Amino acid sequence: MMKKVVYVHCDGLGRSWIKKSSMPFLWRLLIEGQYFSQYHAVYPSATRPSAATVATGAFPGAHGLTGNRLVLQKEGALEVFDVGDPNFFPQWRSLRSGTALRLPTLAERLKDFGGFRAFSNVSAGAAYALDPDHFGYIHHRSGSFGPGGVPLTEPLKGDDISGDWWMARKFVDHLRKTGSESVHFLWLANPDKTLHTNPLGSVTHIEALKSADEIIRYVHAVVRDLRRQGMDILFVTGSDHGHESVGQGININKWAEEAGFGPELRSGALAFATQGLSFTIYAQNMSEARQAQLLAHLERQAWVGEIKTVEQLQDIGLRDDALLAAVNMSGYVHDHGVQKRYAAFENDAFEHIGFGQHGGWGDEEMAPYLVLEHPHLPSKNIDAKTTLTDIAPTILDFLNVAYQGLDGKSRWPASKFH
Repeated sequence: MMKKVVYVHCDGLGRSWIKKSSMPFLWRLLIEGQYFSQYHAVYPSATRPSAATVATGAFPGAHGLTGNRLVLQKEGALEVFDVGDPNFFPQWRSLRSGTALRLPTLAERLKDFGGFRAFSNVSAGAAYALDPDHFGYIHHRSGSFGPGGVPLTEPLKGDDISGDWWMARKFVDHLRKTGSESVHFLWLANPDKTLHTNPLGSVTHIEALKSADEIIRYVHAVVRDLRRQGMDILFVTGSDHGHESVGQGININKWAEEAGFGPELRSGALAFATQGLSFTIYAQNMSEARQAQLLAHLERQAWVGEIKTVEQLQDIGLRDDALLAAVNMSGYVHDHGVQKRYAAFENDAFEHIGFGQHGGWGDEEMAPYLVLEHPHLPSKNIDAKTTLTDIAPTILDFLNVAYQGLDGKSRWPASKFH
């Protein structure tokens, strides 16, 4: 019997928003499938490092993609790079002199075991992080590629809800093809895309939830059809992070200049990589005394919630060259008792007050969802702590593909069924 894995990812869907009124199909699937109620995001709780974690089964510190924005050394100075840029991975390879990620992706592991195909409607960097070295197929509006980086010519629409539906239909067309790949990913832009420009709980947010629910239902119906035709398919659906509301924005570079750290910023000895509701701090050729002054000054700021040192970050899976610390932005009560968070930005004007954001380690942003559904899996609420690193080993286990060296743990109980 042919084995396949179908994974539908709803970017930015926090599990507290899965309700019968707005997401009836997914709500029912949480009851009828195996639902992991203690599923956690990785830090940073941002899509690009999360995509690489899903692809590799490893934490960001192991695979190397340490944020939506990260800091690299260029010509001896620290420089901030935006992973969302379609040209990021070629730049990264040139600076690293090797493969894009430090660990093999699912696409690489499966190149001789049926192959990998992903349709992604998020940023280019997040899409390409699933297979940056071109072992499988990646479909994205900024450019689609097959094995070896061969360009694919196809029209793909934008990252709004209609674009999600367009991509879902393309995804299903490929899924139905005889001899298609053993693993198919569909990575939706919403509700994440909607929430970055709309308040949580708004009519527009609820519409995005309903659309995502309908797409999951649509894909799952195709999975049921293919099962009736004799395919053994594991259906997986999940998200990478949730969202919290932004109350104010802090320009971290401007703050550092005013606090007296401008010389270090301009010389490339100090750099901040903003992740939304947190930021990471990098330092090189900066005395320990100055580093201590910086951290002490940060601790006195009302918008700083918690600072994790490099040692504490290693405990949650983040490490990187020149990494000094990370700051989680604080929360406060605002607007008739509504909880809001400060957000960090670097240079441009901040335009997302009152809307959704993520990237730190707050409770809601760290609470995505994960469900496995298969005819042999009993309905069960599993409260063991799980995270995004578990997806890759679960997929490989189901397909009977040997692996080693992953941070995650398989959630496929193979011993019961094989």
